[in-house]
Amino acid sequence: MIYIYTGYEQLNQMIKSELLAQNKEANILSNANSIYEVTEGFLIFSSFLFTGENEKKEMDQFLEKLQRTHVEYICITPQQEWIREWAKKGFKHFILIENEEIRMDDVLNIILDRPTLKIQASMNNPTLQRRRSLDTKYLGFWSIKPGMGVSTFLCNAGVKLAKQNKKVLLLEWDSMFPSIGYRLGLFDGKHNLDEYAIHDHMGKKDEVTSFVLNKKKWLELYAKDGSKKEFVDPVQALPESLDLLVPNTESNPWEPLFLDLEQCKRILDQVDGYYDYVLIDIPSELIHSATGISMKKADQVFVFLDGNSSHLSLTSKVMNMLRKEFGEKYSLLFNQIAGDNLSELIQDVLETAPLLELPYDQTLHLNSFDMLPKGNSEYEEKVHLFTKYLAGEDITEKPKGFFSRLVRRK
Repeated sequence: MIYIYTGYEQLNQMIKSELLAQNKEANILSNANSIYEVTEGFLIFSSFLFTGENEKKEMDQFLEKLQRTHVEYICITPQQEWIREWAKKGFKHFILIENEEIRMDDVLNIILDRPTLKIQASMNNPTLQRRRSLDTKYLGFWSIKPGMGVSTFLCNAGVKLAKQNKKVLLLEWDSMFPSIGYRLGLFDGKHNLDEYAIHDHMGKKDEVTSFVLNKKKWLELYAKDGSKKEFVDPVQALPESLDLLVPNTESNPWEPLFLDLEQCKRILDQVDGYYDYVLIDIPSELIHSATGISMKKADQVFVFLDGNSSHLSLTSKVMNMLRKEFGEKYSLLFNQIAGDNLSELIQDVLETAPLLELPYDQTLHLNSFDMLPKGNSEYEEKVHLFTKYLAGEDITEKPKGFFSRLVRRK
């Protein structure tokens, strides 16, 4: 059953009429207090029911109540900033009143769980159909803790692949400490995961590709207005076939983006066919909503490891768990491990040789200030080897350590 009370009888009747036309049972509640008595089904209400000095606080408390009772709902409101705040807290679904109007399609899209007519029309575009014909490979990049070189390598590899005429998407989930947009100078407040999530919470099931950012879009927005003139040269140097889908780097870090499991899955599914490679910066936190689904979706996951003993122990434990859950699709990349002896020791503990050993490269930090995704010649050679590996070439480095010697004797 769908319960309706917006505070406006004409709107109540309009919504009920549309729902009945879709063969949905709908009932208009008798008064505003009745919304507190709904404990099951679907509730459609508006923020106009909450008045006074504490209306926002009362709304917050009511949304929390609905979340606890698992009542699905649609909230109609003119407060766009409230919607942004609620979306970051994981609340959904909201319909924004614009110019004293709402789109009934938005209400039906949420209840019927269907895409908007706008998106259905765009999917019939022949150009889009051709773009979706690519055989997308999903590559995950992960480490047990942040700061182990994952984002740096991912950016370098993504740029290198795009320069080889591959269509590449860099996907970053971490809204607490986003870095990819900063590293490349490619970010704005309109094309990002936050905006996608807000539209999704509002029932506007736009295609996620509408929110990717690339060189062409960015230059059209900022090349001439002067607001981001320090980023123009780095962005100009990026390849044309590189896209980013990252959190909004202009939002407050203490108000992180919240995406639920279903949204993360939908994002990963929707980019399929648009790219040769989707490079996913997987959050270190295993409880993050995007971590497990990214691990599952990835055709291969590259696990980064440094020389820290606690990182080694935790990585070994997690990799054993992940192999049981998702199969054998994990490759090690050693980063900034000083000396062959330590490298051999780590290999013996893990009983696995790395795909690559990345060198310690101070120029990476220096270049990051100029937003240049490149390292010294030794580091760049490793990135080049990685792209050759993706192309199917054998780049196996000579194994080290006692365990690897036993393997070779077999």
